[in-house]
Amino acid sequence: MEIRRLWHKAELSQEALADMAGVSRRWVGRLERGHRGAEIANVMSVVSALDMGVALVPIEDPQ
Repeated sequence: MEIRRLWHKAELSQEALADMAGVSRRWVGRLERGHRGAEIANVMSVVSALDMGVALVPIEDPQ
């Protein structure tokens, strides 16, 4: 994910982003590192705080 690049571009700190999204700074750091098990509601809160959206795309057939 490009979360770090986006919050830098928005001139936010990691802590400010976390506050805006209602999650902990530690949680944002784990999201940046691609930690598995991220709750979709928290991911959407971070996305919303960055004024971004989510697009669903079909997964390519691995064959």
